[in-house]
This record gives sequence, C-alpha cells and structure tokens, in this order.
Amino acid sequence: MAQAIITCGQCGQRLTIKDTVCPQCNSPVDFSVVEPSGPIVCKACGQTNDPKAQFCQACGVRLGAPPPPKHKQPKPPKSSKPQAGEKGKDYWPYVAVVATLALVAVVVYTEWFSSTPASSSSAAKDLPSAQAPKVSAKDIETARQAADANPDDMSLRLRLANMQQDAGFYLPAIENYKKYLAKEGTDANAKVDMGVCYYNLGLTDSVHAFDDYSAAVKEMRQAFSAVPSHQPAAFNLGIVFLQMGEMDSSNAWFKRAAAINGQTDLGKRAQKILEEHGKIQ
Repeated sequence: MAQAIITCGQCGQRLTIKDTVCPQCNSPVDFSVVEPSGPIVCKACGQTNDPKAQFCQACGVRLGAPPPPKHKQPKPPKSSKPQAGEKGKDYWPYVAVVATLALVAVVVYTEWFSSTPASSSSAAKDLPSAQAPKVSAKDIETARQAADANPDDMSLRLRLANMQQDAGFYLPAIENYKKYLAKEGTDANAKVDMGVCYYNLGLTDSVHAFDDYSAAVKEMRQAFSAVPSHQPAAFNLGIVFLQMGEMDSSNAWFKRAAAINGQTDLGKRAQKILEEHGKIQ
C-alpha cells in the first residue's frame, strides 16, 4: 500500500506531521484540510482537474506546487572525520565527482532503454549518442487518456509511466509503474526504471533521501534477481550505493556490471569507475 505524502503548498517540499514551517521555503504549515469547492487549475500547464486530484492529469505536476526540478546534480555528502592513522585522507569530494558523472550516464541510459521496451531476457545495448526527445504535457495527457480508456492494455500504462519519468514527474511515474507491475508481475526493465525514479526523488529531498535510495535498491535488486544478465540493474545499483557512500557495495555492483559485458557503454563506464576507485584506496 502506498504511503501518503504531505507536501508544502508553496514549494512542494515533503513535510512531516511535526513540521510547523516548511524546511525548504520556511512557509507556515497548516495541516487543516479544506475541501476545494470547484475544479483545480494546474499552475504549470493550465489543465482543469477534479477537485480531489493530487496530480495534474495533463502534465503530472503535484497540484498546488511548482513542477518538480529536472535531474538535479547530487550534492557532495558531508565529509567524515579521518580515522586514526589515515593522515586526514578524505576521498568524499572525489566520490561526489564520480557520482555526478555516473548520474549523467544512468539518466541518459535509462531514458533510452525505457523508451524502447525489450524483453526481460535481452542483454544491454550500447548507448546511442543522442538523448531522448523531450516529452510535452500534451503527449503525457494523450498517453494518460489512452491508458485510462484501455485499462487492460498494460503496455499503454507502461508507456505513460516512461513518459512521466522522462519528463521528471517521478511520483506519478512510480504510481503507474506500480499499476503496471501489479498486473504484469516482475518486469526487470520497469523495475529498474521505477528504481531510477526513487533515486532521483532522493537527490531532490535530503530529508527522505535514505528511504528513497533504499526503495531504489529494493526495486533494482529484484530486477537483477529476475534477470542476472540485466546490466543496467547492476550498473544502477553501483550508482545508488555510491551516492549512499557505501563504497564496498558500490564496487561490487560495478564489477558485476563490467563482468556481464565489458564492451558495452555501461560496461566500460563501470570499469572506468572501478579504476578510479582503485586510485583512492
């Protein structure tokens, strides 16, 4: 069962029931609920929505909040104090740089991979040089209408989730991936894509980052367990653990990604990251 999420009406920041002001924009928090008396108009695209709707039916933005930011670069984690005998060695700044570069790889790869669905037994392919085209609010609304009009056609639901992910609307994308997986079972590609959505949520919300990263790990592990040759799952797990600061786990998954196929773009990137990690051991 999905957990209800409380957000700031001004900036969209996640809140807890104990918050009296928004930690992001310092706006006063009022948990009293007032039922809207009429349709809600989306501030991002102008779509008219049902009074009880949480997300815009056209563009996926949370109603009452600005659109979520596109892929933010990860912030460097806080440096820990050097252990005795290490002479102040601190490689967190380097880890942050590697995580930033690797994030670009995982986002670009996932957009391409999810836009061209393949069977769960397919091996990973090399990255194309061009990035995926931008998705418009009109495209998403058309996809939503098609998915709602054909509830038994899960390919339409998956297409909607992929488009929302590409547009950066991670929360509604996750909900549609869940609907798709509830009917279709374990689809490694969809599992990885949903994990990437959780990962991106973690990058934009330091308060709930650990929970989001943990959810990403769970989905990606399940994908890899279902398809042990799924290179994107292994590579992305390396990225998530790297962002969490768990270097041993990160290296282990990059090694698996490289072992699956060292000639693909992801295989080469995994080997490169492992080489760079070796220089700071």
